[in-house]
Order: sequence, then C-alpha cells, then structure tokens
Amino acid sequence: MFAYSKKDIPTDLTDEQKIIVKTLPQEQIVRPSVFLASLLSAIQPKGTISMDEAFIHLKGDESPLPYTTGFYNADLSAIFGIDINRIGIFDNYFGKELNTNLADKALEDGKIIKLNSPKPKSNRAIYQRIDLGNYRKQCIEKLVNALVRMRGGAKLSQFGADVSPKAIVCVGLSIKAPIFNNLFDPYSNQPGLKIELLREIIQNYSDKIETPVFIGLRKDNLHNEKELRELKEVSGINLQISTPLKLPTLLGEYI
Repeated sequence: MFAYSKKDIPTDLTDEQKIIVKTLPQEQIVRPSVFLASLLSAIQPKGTISMDEAFIHLKGDESPLPYTTGFYNADLSAIFGIDINRIGIFDNYFGKELNTNLADKALEDGKIIKLNSPKPKSNRAIYQRIDLGNYRKQCIEKLVNALVRMRGGAKLSQFGADVSPKAIVCVGLSIKAPIFNNLFDPYSNQPGLKIELLREIIQNYSDKIETPVFIGLRKDNLHNEKELRELKEVSGINLQISTPLKLPTLLGEYI
C-alpha cells in the first residue's frame, strides 16, 4: 500500500517541478498501479455436476491413496479499470516504481526521459516513456487482447474447461471509477445482461463517457442477446457490439 498527502510534498521545488507534481494525485490510498480497481465474483454457482473417484499410486508404497474430484461450474463476473495517465509514468520522486539500474539503462537507450529531479544525477525523479501516446495505446490493446484470449491453464489442459470471457463491456471515461457494476445476473441456465441498468448507467454518466460503449459477445451465451444486439444508442452514446476478439482493435481506435 502507498499513500501521501499535501503535507508530504517538499516546499523547495522549482516552478517546473511544481507543475509536474500537480499532475500527481494528492491523496492515494492504493498501491501505485495502472489498475484502478479489480474484482472477481460468482454470478451464479450452478452446483456440482459429477464426482470422480480415483487413486494416487505413490512410488514405493503399496497402498494407493483415494481421492475425489468434484466437477462444478459457475458464471463469473469481473470488473477493473485502467488509469491511462499512469501508463508510461514512473514515480521515483514520492515512491520507487522503477528500479534505478533499469532507469539508468533506459535513459542511456533513450527509452525514457527524466521529467524532474532535484539534482542532475539524482535517481529521485519522475520518468516518462518516450512516444507516450503510442506506448499507452499498445499497452491497453495488448492487455485487453490478453484478457479476451484468456485460457484455462491447468484446468483447461486437465479437464477441458473454457474460461475465456463470453461477454465484455468496455468504455473510456473521464473519471477514475468503474461504472458498469453488477451488469450481469443469473437466469435459469444462462446469465443475462441487465439492459435497463445498462441504459440507466449510460444516461447517468453520459457527460463522463468519452468513447462508444464497446460490447464483445460470444454467440448464444446470454439469454437476452438478441435484445442487446438491437441496442445502438443511449443518450447520444453509441454502442458497438462485436465479438470479444474484435474488441481490442475497436477500443484501440479511440485511445
């Protein structure tokens, strides 16, 4: 955890340094990260489907150990936000976000620049990635691209479990608080998206939304998919509905 407030800011800053410091949060009560929030929860646990009985045979032991594997499934929902202004900015002035050895090497290679430093050779500084706009776009596209292609790891290789996202909602905001909370709810054997709640959220935050609302859907996974695909605009905000795999490219056009 990391926190500081106005009283911690040095008073012997130059005018240039004061301008830079003003871009930093005056009070931060979470770790310095590009992630604003993250949450994973179960929408609808569907219960145990089957039980598998088996034995483990240990080397040199004649008595096998029995074990039981319970197979179940559940619909999971996750929400997170990315602070674009934090991508490519490394604060070694109030904290230590970049290893000093890496910083020196990156400075020599021209990959970063030093925005401020009390002393010319001091590592206590704020660093910025060169070509910042393009770098931020690449980072966000790659992150979202990784999420939509998420696979099951050991669960996939052992049991064939598919954990790739079936529905994703993305939007660019001028505020640093995720707004699309509790959008999905259980419905029989298929989850659904709360369309009226989606409308209300877009209406309430229309002055804070800076991009279209992007929705990536895997076909036949939401019970009200047809109604959702018919939704084109809410309070002047466009909705672009495609597949999860197309989402990173569409989002990247507006970063």
